[in-house]
Amino acid sequence: MIVVDSNILAYLYLPGERTATAEALLEHVPDWAAPILWRSEFRNILAGYMRRKTVAQFSVGANRYNGHLSHDRAIIYRTVV
Repeated sequence: MIVVDSNILAYLYLPGERTATAEALLEHVPDWAAPILWRSEFRNILAGYMRRKTVAQFSVGANRYNGHLSHDRAIIYRTVV
């Protein structure tokens, strides 16, 4: 297991130049944990993307946000208290 911050989660779920690297990390180490504040931090990152119009239109996918982020293959985080 590794602990990732919300930036790594953003790289995985918001299309960009670092998405492939985040996907490779998930393939290599599929058991991720994230700090309890990851949701707030992720919302802040998403707001920044929207302000800069970096992400004009995207779909996170039906199974990716359901109270938590999950990857198509597995749940990718555990909240670290």
